[in-house]
This record gives sequence, C-alpha cells and structure tokens, in this order.
Amino acid sequence: VNDQSQNLLIKATQIYDSLSTHNRKDYKSLYHLAEIKYKINGDLDGAQSIYKNVFKYYNSNNYKYQSLTNIINIYLSKNDLISAHSYIDSLRNANTINETRDILDLKEFQIAFYETNKDLLMNIGNNLLKRIPKDNMSYNDILDIMTLYSYYKVEEIDKFIDAEFKLFQNKRTQAINVLNSISPDNRIYDLSRLKTSHLEILQKNYMNALEEINKINLNDS
Repeated sequence: VNDQSQNLLIKATQIYDSLSTHNRKDYKSLYHLAEIKYKINGDLDGAQSIYKNVFKYYNSNNYKYQSLTNIINIYLSKNDLISAHSYIDSLRNANTINETRDILDLKEFQIAFYETNKDLLMNIGNNLLKRIPKDNMSYNDILDIMTLYSYYKVEEIDKFIDAEFKLFQNKRTQAINVLNSISPDNRIYDLSRLKTSHLEILQKNYMNALEEINKINLNDS
C-alpha cells in the first residue's frame, strides 16, 4: 500500500471510529469500521467484536446477516473451529428465524468441509439443497463439494481440503506447499496440479504455473 492510500485508509478508520464513538447506535458506521478492521487492517478480534454488536442490535437485514457471516468467518480465519461451532450452536438454541438458520447451516457445511466430516457435510448439504433456491449463489458450490466427497475417499482429499482452508485464511504460499505434498499416485493429483497452477499465476510465478500443467497426465481416463 502506497503512502497516499495508507493515509486515506487511516483517515477513513478515524472517521468511522469517531462516528461510532459519538453515536453507539450508528450501526452502519460501526459495520463499515468492522469491514476496515477485518478486510484491510487484519484486526480480527476488533472487527469480530463490532460485527457481534451490529448483528445483535441493527435492524437492517443486509448488514445483520453479513455481520453474522463475518463473525463466523473470523473464527475460521483464526483457526478456531471449536468457537465457531459453539457460536453456531448458541444461535440455534435461540430459535433463530429461517434466513439466519440458512446462514448457520451454510457455515456449518463449510466447517464440516474443512474438518473432512463427510457424514455431517452430506446431511447438511442435502437439507440445504431442499430448502435454498437453485439460483442461490451457494447452490452450485454445495453440489460441487458433495460431488468431491462422493467421488474421492476422505484420505485422498484431506490435503486438498487443507489447502482450501489455508486459502480461505489468505495463506496462499502455505496452500501451495500443501498441494505440492500430494502424491502423484493420489487420484486427486491432477486436480491439485491445476489448482497449484492457478495459484502460481496469482503469485505471478508463470514458469512454475506452466511446470504444474506439464505434470498432468492427459492420458488418464
């Protein structure tokens, strides 16, 4: 980040911080402050605390549900799956409305994916596919993940899933290292090379990306 962008970021943080300090019920400003802390400053604990406040008190569904999603995302970013489960359970026990329930199920589905808990994942996935419309942004993602678990054994995809979790946590280099540890005799090897090639392109390592493509055995059925 250059000096000008950094100064603008500091000013934006100060403005939203000031607004939220003087008016604790200005939840829109609080939400934007949380966004800056989470997505730019990397202040996970500070952002999560604000998101929880917005989710609890703000009436706007858009900010409310996005805050809920980010609260759980931050638990995942901190690799704290136990707290993520506990938070989801606490909201379920509070007799949440349907839209909140869908968000909780989607996040629990995501956690089951990272934990390679196939039985739980399939159960939640099947229930979600019955409830959410086909044009929902998550519908195809759920199908893709369930197909992955149906086609491969858990022990074949555990490293691939670990890499996906690291990508969610913005740990791209670590994800590449995990993918590179997948054995060529693993059925998911070719898919892992495609994934690694894409990540190497994002890293601007174009020769590495080409090398990964060349490792794929195109003669496999």
